[in-house]
Amino acid sequence: MSWLHYVSCFFGGAFITNAIPHFVSATMGQPFQSPFATPSGEGLSSSTVNVLWGALISQWAICSSSKSAISTCVIQSAQQLSG
Repeated sequence: MSWLHYVSCFFGGAFITNAIPHFVSATMGQPFQSPFATPSGEGLSSSTVNVLWGALISQWAICSSSKSAISTCVIQSAQQLSG
């Protein structure tokens, strides 16, 4: 494996590690910080925003750690959103 594969796996792990607290707080129904909070970086976002943000981050983790092309990630995202 090339070093680029290890770098992509590292970032995939970082993204999934970031997604976990958003999903957990959303399932508990508690607000949690996200980039969309008001004021930015200090406020709390609703559980709906957190579950959507966690899903997006999880998709980035899958895309960054997979060996497939970016077009495959776009197809996976479209399939996930459509049901």
